Amino acid sequence: EIVPEDWSSAPCLPRYVPFLRPKLKDDRLRAQRNVIFCLAKMPIDDDDDVHDRILMSIFKALTGNARDPPRRGGHWDQIGFQGSDPATDLRGVGMLSLLNGLYLVTRRRELATKLYALSRGERDWPFMPVSINLTQICLEALRSGSLINVANERNSVMEAFHLLHCALYAHMGEEWQTRQLSIRDFGHLKMDLHVQGTTRAGQLIKMDAAAQKRQQAGAAGSAHEMAEL
Repeated sequence: EIVPEDWSSAPCLPRYVPFLRPKLKDDRLRAQRNVIFCLAKMPIDDDDDVHDRILMSIFKALTGNARDPPRRGGHWDQIGFQGSDPATDLRGVGMLSLLNGLYLVTRRRELATKLYALSRGERDWPFMPVSINLTQICLEALRSGSLINVANERNSVMEAFHLLHCALYAHMGEEWQTRQLSIRDFGHLKMDLHVQGTTRAGQLIKMDAAAQKRQQAGAAGSAHEMAEL
């Protein structure tokens, strides 16, 4: 059963005053929202080549391996999975978490590379399980209405969903670095990320977009300086 709305995590006014709750602007976006909740219930299908290709693409993009790894085996711990079969860790958010991972490694490659390096460092964390946790927060943000305005602006619920996942992971990486956190701190950090995602998703996404622009401007400036040497 799909539960598309749950206002218990929303800010005070929309939680208690129904007519102040944001709404998706048309049936197409509402259908997209329902697809997202269906994807969260969809497990990996070993007989579906698309499922396998998504999983393999994430592994190769993060690790730099050129060849597809075996579907099962100890190598999956390189991207943080806890056992020999990634499907075990994906229970609860299903294929939706893999689509978030695929978006991250393809559309935000620089961020994914930075986060993966941090996750393999001295204060490491399991990369994909953390991504799965953030996907769960994104689902709650969608239910609580926090993503509605972004989805309406972007004319895409799925795009808004991916953007929030990236913004949450970027925020987590920044906190991890600046506050010198370790895996023991993840529980408290996750609670903070949950509050941020379910109450101010739009602001998080805007902050992440602004950080991207600053990085791109810095990279362009460095390239220009190098060209003048």
